[in-house]
Amino acid sequence: MSEANGKELYKTQSLEHVKQFVELDGQGRSFKVYTCGLQTPVGGPCSVTIYGYINVNSTAIDGRVETQGVWTQIHQDKIDLLLV
Repeated sequence: MSEANGKELYKTQSLEHVKQFVELDGQGRSFKVYTCGLQTPVGGPCSVTIYGYINVNSTAIDGRVETQGVWTQIHQDKIDLLLV
């Protein structure tokens, strides 16, 4: 995805409701957070925030990276369970 499309993705997310899927690491901490517009279909673009921690036992965040990804069927299935 180009930088221009990435900017549009974040602009869309700031102007509408969003859905998120949080992937946890082995210690139960947020590892990846997928965010996209509520109407984004499976296969559509999403932003992904990846978290790093100070050490394996810490909950203190050492840093994070924001990148782009794809909203998958696995993400949507989890969201659908919440909406029942």
